[in-house]
Amino acid sequence: MNTKIQLQDMFSYSKSPIIILGGLVALYIIVLVAMVVIRKILKNNARKKRIPKPVNIQRSRDKYLKKLEALRSKFETGDIDIREAYQRMSAIIRDYVYAATGRSVISFTLEDVKKAEMPALQALMEEYYHPEFAKHSEGDVIASIEKTKRAIETWN
Repeated sequence: MNTKIQLQDMFSYSKSPIIILGGLVALYIIVLVAMVVIRKILKNNARKKRIPKPVNIQRSRDKYLKKLEALRSKFETGDIDIREAYQRMSAIIRDYVYAATGRSVISFTLEDVKKAEMPALQALMEEYYHPEFAKHSEGDVIASIEKTKRAIETWN
């Protein structure tokens, strides 16, 4: 019996699995690159969406200083208590910071404000914290209103 062994050429078998595998690897790389590019574009767009400073910052300051005066009047006449006065003061300064910088700090915690590096807002929030959240609110509302006014007047 005569047995003859012949070797086949290297790529004599079907080439389709190699082509499919190569196509899948190329598709994976393309998707990966596209995701990185899209992420960078989205980050750049998020930075561009920041609201610019108002054209007339003095008008904005006047608006919030009037709100503080109205708050003082309501507190002095007894329409609101200490806790509510501090809560409203906190809302006023946060709204002003948004108007002045375009950064929404309405939902920021004290830790968030520390990370944002806003020392004037941080100092005020630390002062407001106890009267806003304590079981029995105590604080000097008039002095706090004056500090808030100074912060608004000197905000850069």
